[in-house]
Amino acid sequence: MIAKACGSAVTKAPVSELGWAWIQLTTAARTDPLFEGVSETLPVFQWHEDTFEIPAGGQRLATSQACRNQAFRYRNACGLQFHLEVTQEMLKEWFRDPDRQRPMVDSYEEHKAELSTNAKTLYANLLTQIRTRKAVRGS
Repeated sequence: MIAKACGSAVTKAPVSELGWAWIQLTTAARTDPLFEGVSETLPVFQWHEDTFEIPAGGQRLATSQACRNQAFRYRNACGLQFHLEVTQEMLKEWFRDPDRQRPMVDSYEEHKAELSTNAKTLYANLLTQIRTRKAVRGS
């Protein structure tokens, strides 16, 4: 949605992503304050059929084998294609069919510790950025 709002194309991805996958942070992400302290490769939950172009003037922050654009920064906005916020309870709600639910929930247990650590770090970084911007503005 952020890419589209910035005037970039959003199209069907060559591959639909549903389930757990690994993303790789780019060199730009290593110096981006949002991803400070986040693992260079990390497990994330994917659920999308679309992809997007990075807005002109934006920077790709994460990529994966299946979908080149996983995260980007454009000015003070960041767009993420993946879900760090997913919990076991959310997966149970999203996948009510036991045959689909079991592998998603079982895989969550495998990734839970790393997912939680990276999510907490990213959220803390986001809050720091918000507070810094408010302080600069004098709000």
